[in-house]
Amino acid sequence: MLQQGRWGDRELIPPQWVAQMIKVGTPSADMHPPHVAARHFGYGYMWWLLEEPAPSPLHGAYMAWGIHGQYILVMPARRMVIAHKRQVPVNGNWNVGWVQPRDFLRAAAMLADAPCD
Repeated sequence: MLQQGRWGDRELIPPQWVAQMIKVGTPSADMHPPHVAARHFGYGYMWWLLEEPAPSPLHGAYMAWGIHGQYILVMPARRMVIAHKRQVPVNGNWNVGWVQPRDFLRAAAMLADAPCD
């Protein structure tokens, strides 16, 4: 996704399709119920589109959000992708260790802004 459908020299997905996938189909203001709208994520084709203003490192970012706090975040402005896969459930309880989207995004923004020495 970060390379607009390319893997090395090979095109896996046409760049026009990638652009269509991350185009806002449903803005956050149109989401229901209200607590979903309050997240400020629009929605494209299977991607949540972050509505962050510049100069935030999350400006223009989009993410896949899986069950129980698994994420793939693409940050084109930083040329960065972060994947988060949660651990197996603790004693069979999937609610333990669940990473909320706001916590994941806060950590991702800090990683994106960290100096690269």
